[in-house]
Amino acid sequence: MIKKITRHIKEMGIEVRYVALESNGFFGCFNNKPIIMINAQLDVITTAVTLLHEVAHFLNGDYDKAISNRLQNNNMEYEANRFMIQKVLFLLDQEHDFTPHTNYYQIIHSLALPSHLNTVVYDELAKLIQDKYGIDDDKAAYQYYQSAQESANYISSYRKVVPMSKNYFKMPIDDRLSFLFPEFRMAKELYTLIDSDRTHIGEFLDFVEVSKDHTSQEAYFKLKLSGMANQTDALYVLALDDKLIGCVDLHGIDLLANKAEIGYWLHSSYANQGIMSKAIHQLCTYAFHNLGLNRLAIVADVANISSNQVALKNGFTFVGTEKEVAIKSGNYRDHNHYYLLKRDFMATSLDR
Repeated sequence: MIKKITRHIKEMGIEVRYVALESNGFFGCFNNKPIIMINAQLDVITTAVTLLHEVAHFLNGDYDKAISNRLQNNNMEYEANRFMIQKVLFLLDQEHDFTPHTNYYQIIHSLALPSHLNTVVYDELAKLIQDKYGIDDDKAAYQYYQSAQESANYISSYRKVVPMSKNYFKMPIDDRLSFLFPEFRMAKELYTLIDSDRTHIGEFLDFVEVSKDHTSQEAYFKLKLSGMANQTDALYVLALDDKLIGCVDLHGIDLLANKAEIGYWLHSSYANQGIMSKAIHQLCTYAFHNLGLNRLAIVADVANISSNQVALKNGFTFVGTEKEVAIKSGNYRDHNHYYLLKRDFMATSLDR
């Protein structure tokens, strides 16, 4: 990437010098010749980003003004940053061949750009995809990755967000357990997981009956991605040691009433180990702190002992039993209802 950028800069008649600087770099004119001074101690990525930023100032005619890459306090800086990001994304697209389903955040995250540029990055990324594929309906994918970035910002405030060995983007819960942002390439592995445990998972959950192949999971992901774009859903795949083991989600998100319902399922091989209780605690943390929700609900079949225990272990209050509210395998089923308020969760979390 550096070689391409440097070559293009020289073709524009701009000299580049690497020197000892306190800042990342600046631009100016020396003997009536445009020149860019770059901090010689920068790593490759930061050097590339700084070069593109400084070039933008020349193209914008900002000749005699030194710049700081840490500040974005006027339109000149904003436009320079936008130009830099456009060029970086163009070069990355040549290398990675972006599609609407590429895990963009993992790639952008590696650039370590200042947080104030996040909005510009995602704006330019959406434009790149729309222009590349001739589409104008990339809103769901764009907002999905934006919500993924927002989730990561909160989780990474106390846990590092890292890529998995399969290049899935994850939010660690502990050293082994993680939330993964759903991607279509997970569909086959997730279907295999469900298919290997149909009796257990399907005992209380209807979706197993209609899950015939991996396309069923792809359709489910599309539905949830649309929900994430509309801020009504949030889906995470649960992984243990990089292996998919289940799913958790928030659905029926109501940002006016600040409430949502939680759903979850786990492969029987990992049951009775406290895994789901830990995952739901993390999901509650995200829902209350990041989404600003005030009330969460869980609905569990009265016969689903494990699901009821997960609710109780996480401090949910039992509301009551709704009689014969559903039909499963030709039989009427009773459901237990639970709720958890943010203030109660905060109080119990302090005791953990």
